[in-house]
Amino acid sequence: MAKPLAALIAAGFSAALIAVAAAAHAIPAPIADPGEQAAALQQEQAKDNFAKWSKIADEFCSGEKFSDQGIRDYYEAYKLSPLQYRNNVHPADEARRALMGPDRKYAPPLGSSDADALRHWQHLMCSSAEFKADWRNAFKTYEEQLGTKMKPGMDEEEAILELYDKKMQMMLKVLAKENGEGPADDEED
Repeated sequence: MAKPLAALIAAGFSAALIAVAAAAHAIPAPIADPGEQAAALQQEQAKDNFAKWSKIADEFCSGEKFSDQGIRDYYEAYKLSPLQYRNNVHPADEARRALMGPDRKYAPPLGSSDADALRHWQHLMCSSAEFKADWRNAFKTYEEQLGTKMKPGMDEEEAILELYDKKMQMMLKVLAKENGEGPADDEED
């Protein structure tokens, strides 16, 4: 079970959320902090769609090489969040700069395109426990610093859950296209 859980981190879920999502706990009383509210609802959506998120994680970490557009589309879906970030700076972008910037421990090879750097990120997310731990820490730090409030329209639980469903469907669609399957077969109209 450790491999699927680790792979879910690559699909965009924190380890704490995955651990809780695997348990059948009810969502706690309303939470005032926007980040905590988003996390609680992400947990609920993950629990309700665990098989689909496992499929996403397995396909993301299958070793298949993404096209340039495919990896960019996946990363954009990965970044989908109900939180509004200060100065429109996303924690994933900040975590990438902090961990994978030039002269950093996890830097991609010199001269890599952005798509190559994203494929390098994919490889590290799927193969390095050390990187995943560093990523979780950096992402959480930047999310706490930058995630100040909910985006407009994200004040209802239903809207947030719909956003997480959209994120899941976007990822499934990218993976299906990258695997030559066309639209994801479990996508709803």
